[in-house]
Amino acid sequence: MAVLGLTVGGVALTVTPAWSAAEPLACEVSANAPYEDFSFVHGVVNRSGCGDNVDLQSWLFADISFWPDPQIGYGSARLVNGSVNGAGPCDREGHANYYNQARTDTGQTSPESQRRLLC
Repeated sequence: MAVLGLTVGGVALTVTPAWSAAEPLACEVSANAPYEDFSFVHGVVNRSGCGDNVDLQSWLFADISFWPDPQIGYGSARLVNGSVNGAGPCDREGHANYYNQARTDTGQTSPESQRRLLC
């Protein structure tokens, strides 16, 4: 954003002209809550506002109390902005709370998605 500064009679004025460029969008990754379809858990992750090409990955997990959460599915695609759907079988962990997370090969990660009781 362009900002002009001017001092008049000892008073500082700051002006942002109407012609200043809009701030660029931040490059973000996000993960949607998983859903079930034909005995598979699916998790969609998104990337937006970015300008570089990365490997966007959807990592699906079963939320197991007092135990490391097993990865039950995965999906990836090389893209700049867009969505990726990862999938894993319901019979791996059965009736459980599932969540997913977006990751990239450049180190971007999203917060874990909302948990959903599926299968």
